[in-house]
Amino acid sequence: MRGTALLLALLAAPPAAAAETADYTAATEAAGLIMRQDAEIPDRWYVDFAGVERDWRVTVYRTPEHLLLTTLLWEEPEGVPAEMLRWALERNFDLPLVKFGLDPTGTRLHLALDLRTPDTPPAAYLEVLLLLAATAEREHALLRALAAP
Repeated sequence: MRGTALLLALLAAPPAAAAETADYTAATEAAGLIMRQDAEIPDRWYVDFAGVERDWRVTVYRTPEHLLLTTLLWEEPEGVPAEMLRWALERNFDLPLVKFGLDPTGTRLHLALDLRTPDTPPAAYLEVLLLLAATAEREHALLRALAAP
């Protein structure tokens, strides 16, 4: 529930002064993580987490209108069709900023948080980043347990 309160507070907060990407990098590094910029797409960075089930990579996109954090949640070869899983998750998740999306092949399901502002303070960004990684890891473990024969 703490994550829900944080996301709702971010929506209601007045816009802050534009946070610099360097501030996000510093906040990420202060948490002991590394944020690397994509060599081909300058508005995209990667943050890697070592998870219990798997290693997580969170991709951070910062554009003039959005701060979007996304991670791969499920791959179809793991047992449950990704389209069916997306349908079920969309009906059971009550966070307004959480989105589930399929890749162009329809076999990989992504979990994303769109903070709808590029001006999110670095501390709030970091909290949401950690929340996204923890949520993805938890949901993936639950889905694997449900998909097991």
